[in-house]
Amino acid sequence: MDNAVGNEAVIQSECAKDDSLDPARVRRTAILAAMAARLVLLALLWAFENISMFLELIGSGYLILAGSRHLVKAMRSASDQTSKIGARLETLKAKMFGKVAASLVAHPLLAVVVKLVLTDLSLAIDNVLAVLALTRNYWLIAAGVAFSMLVLLLAMRAVRWLLEWEPWIEHGAYVLILVLGFELLGKHFYGPLPEVISLAVSAAVLIGTIGLARLLRWRRVI
Repeated sequence: MDNAVGNEAVIQSECAKDDSLDPARVRRTAILAAMAARLVLLALLWAFENISMFLELIGSGYLILAGSRHLVKAMRSASDQTSKIGARLETLKAKMFGKVAASLVAHPLLAVVVKLVLTDLSLAIDNVLAVLALTRNYWLIAAGVAFSMLVLLLAMRAVRWLLEWEPWIEHGAYVLILVLGFELLGKHFYGPLPEVISLAVSAAVLIGTIGLARLLRWRRVI
């Protein structure tokens, strides 16, 4: 479910920035690209098991950066501190990924697909590792990955309905992406969280977001 929430939030937020993007087309293209990327990830982990920690660290860093960047941009308070943080993030991004960023700006569909694939892989790496621990039958796992993408597509439809019902869930989704990034990073220092606690945290973030949005709307702040 975390993947569905994160992926749909990326699609909705990116399509909202560019009217030329068709969400349905973006969703189809991105899901196919994400499935191909998961199969590549599976092949890499199959062949080189010792790179799993390296990939998890990269994934956690990406999730933390993506979540932080969205939340900084979403802050309604135009304080000097917020502006400085946003400016520093944009400067860092320009220095590190200047040419790549320029290419993605010129191709908005490609930009959204790349962001969704990176988000999906970062969220899915734990699941891929868990499946590899259960079986070494590559084609069975590959079939499972394809089936999981179908389930993901259906789950994203439910998340899309939730976003239409309460748009602030988009911000909650990015908070969840940030939390999952720290969770993925923390497992290498403190061990993985129990599944029940992880699900409870995810539910608390989304329910808390809905509650906060309703409270602010009731007080006519938003």
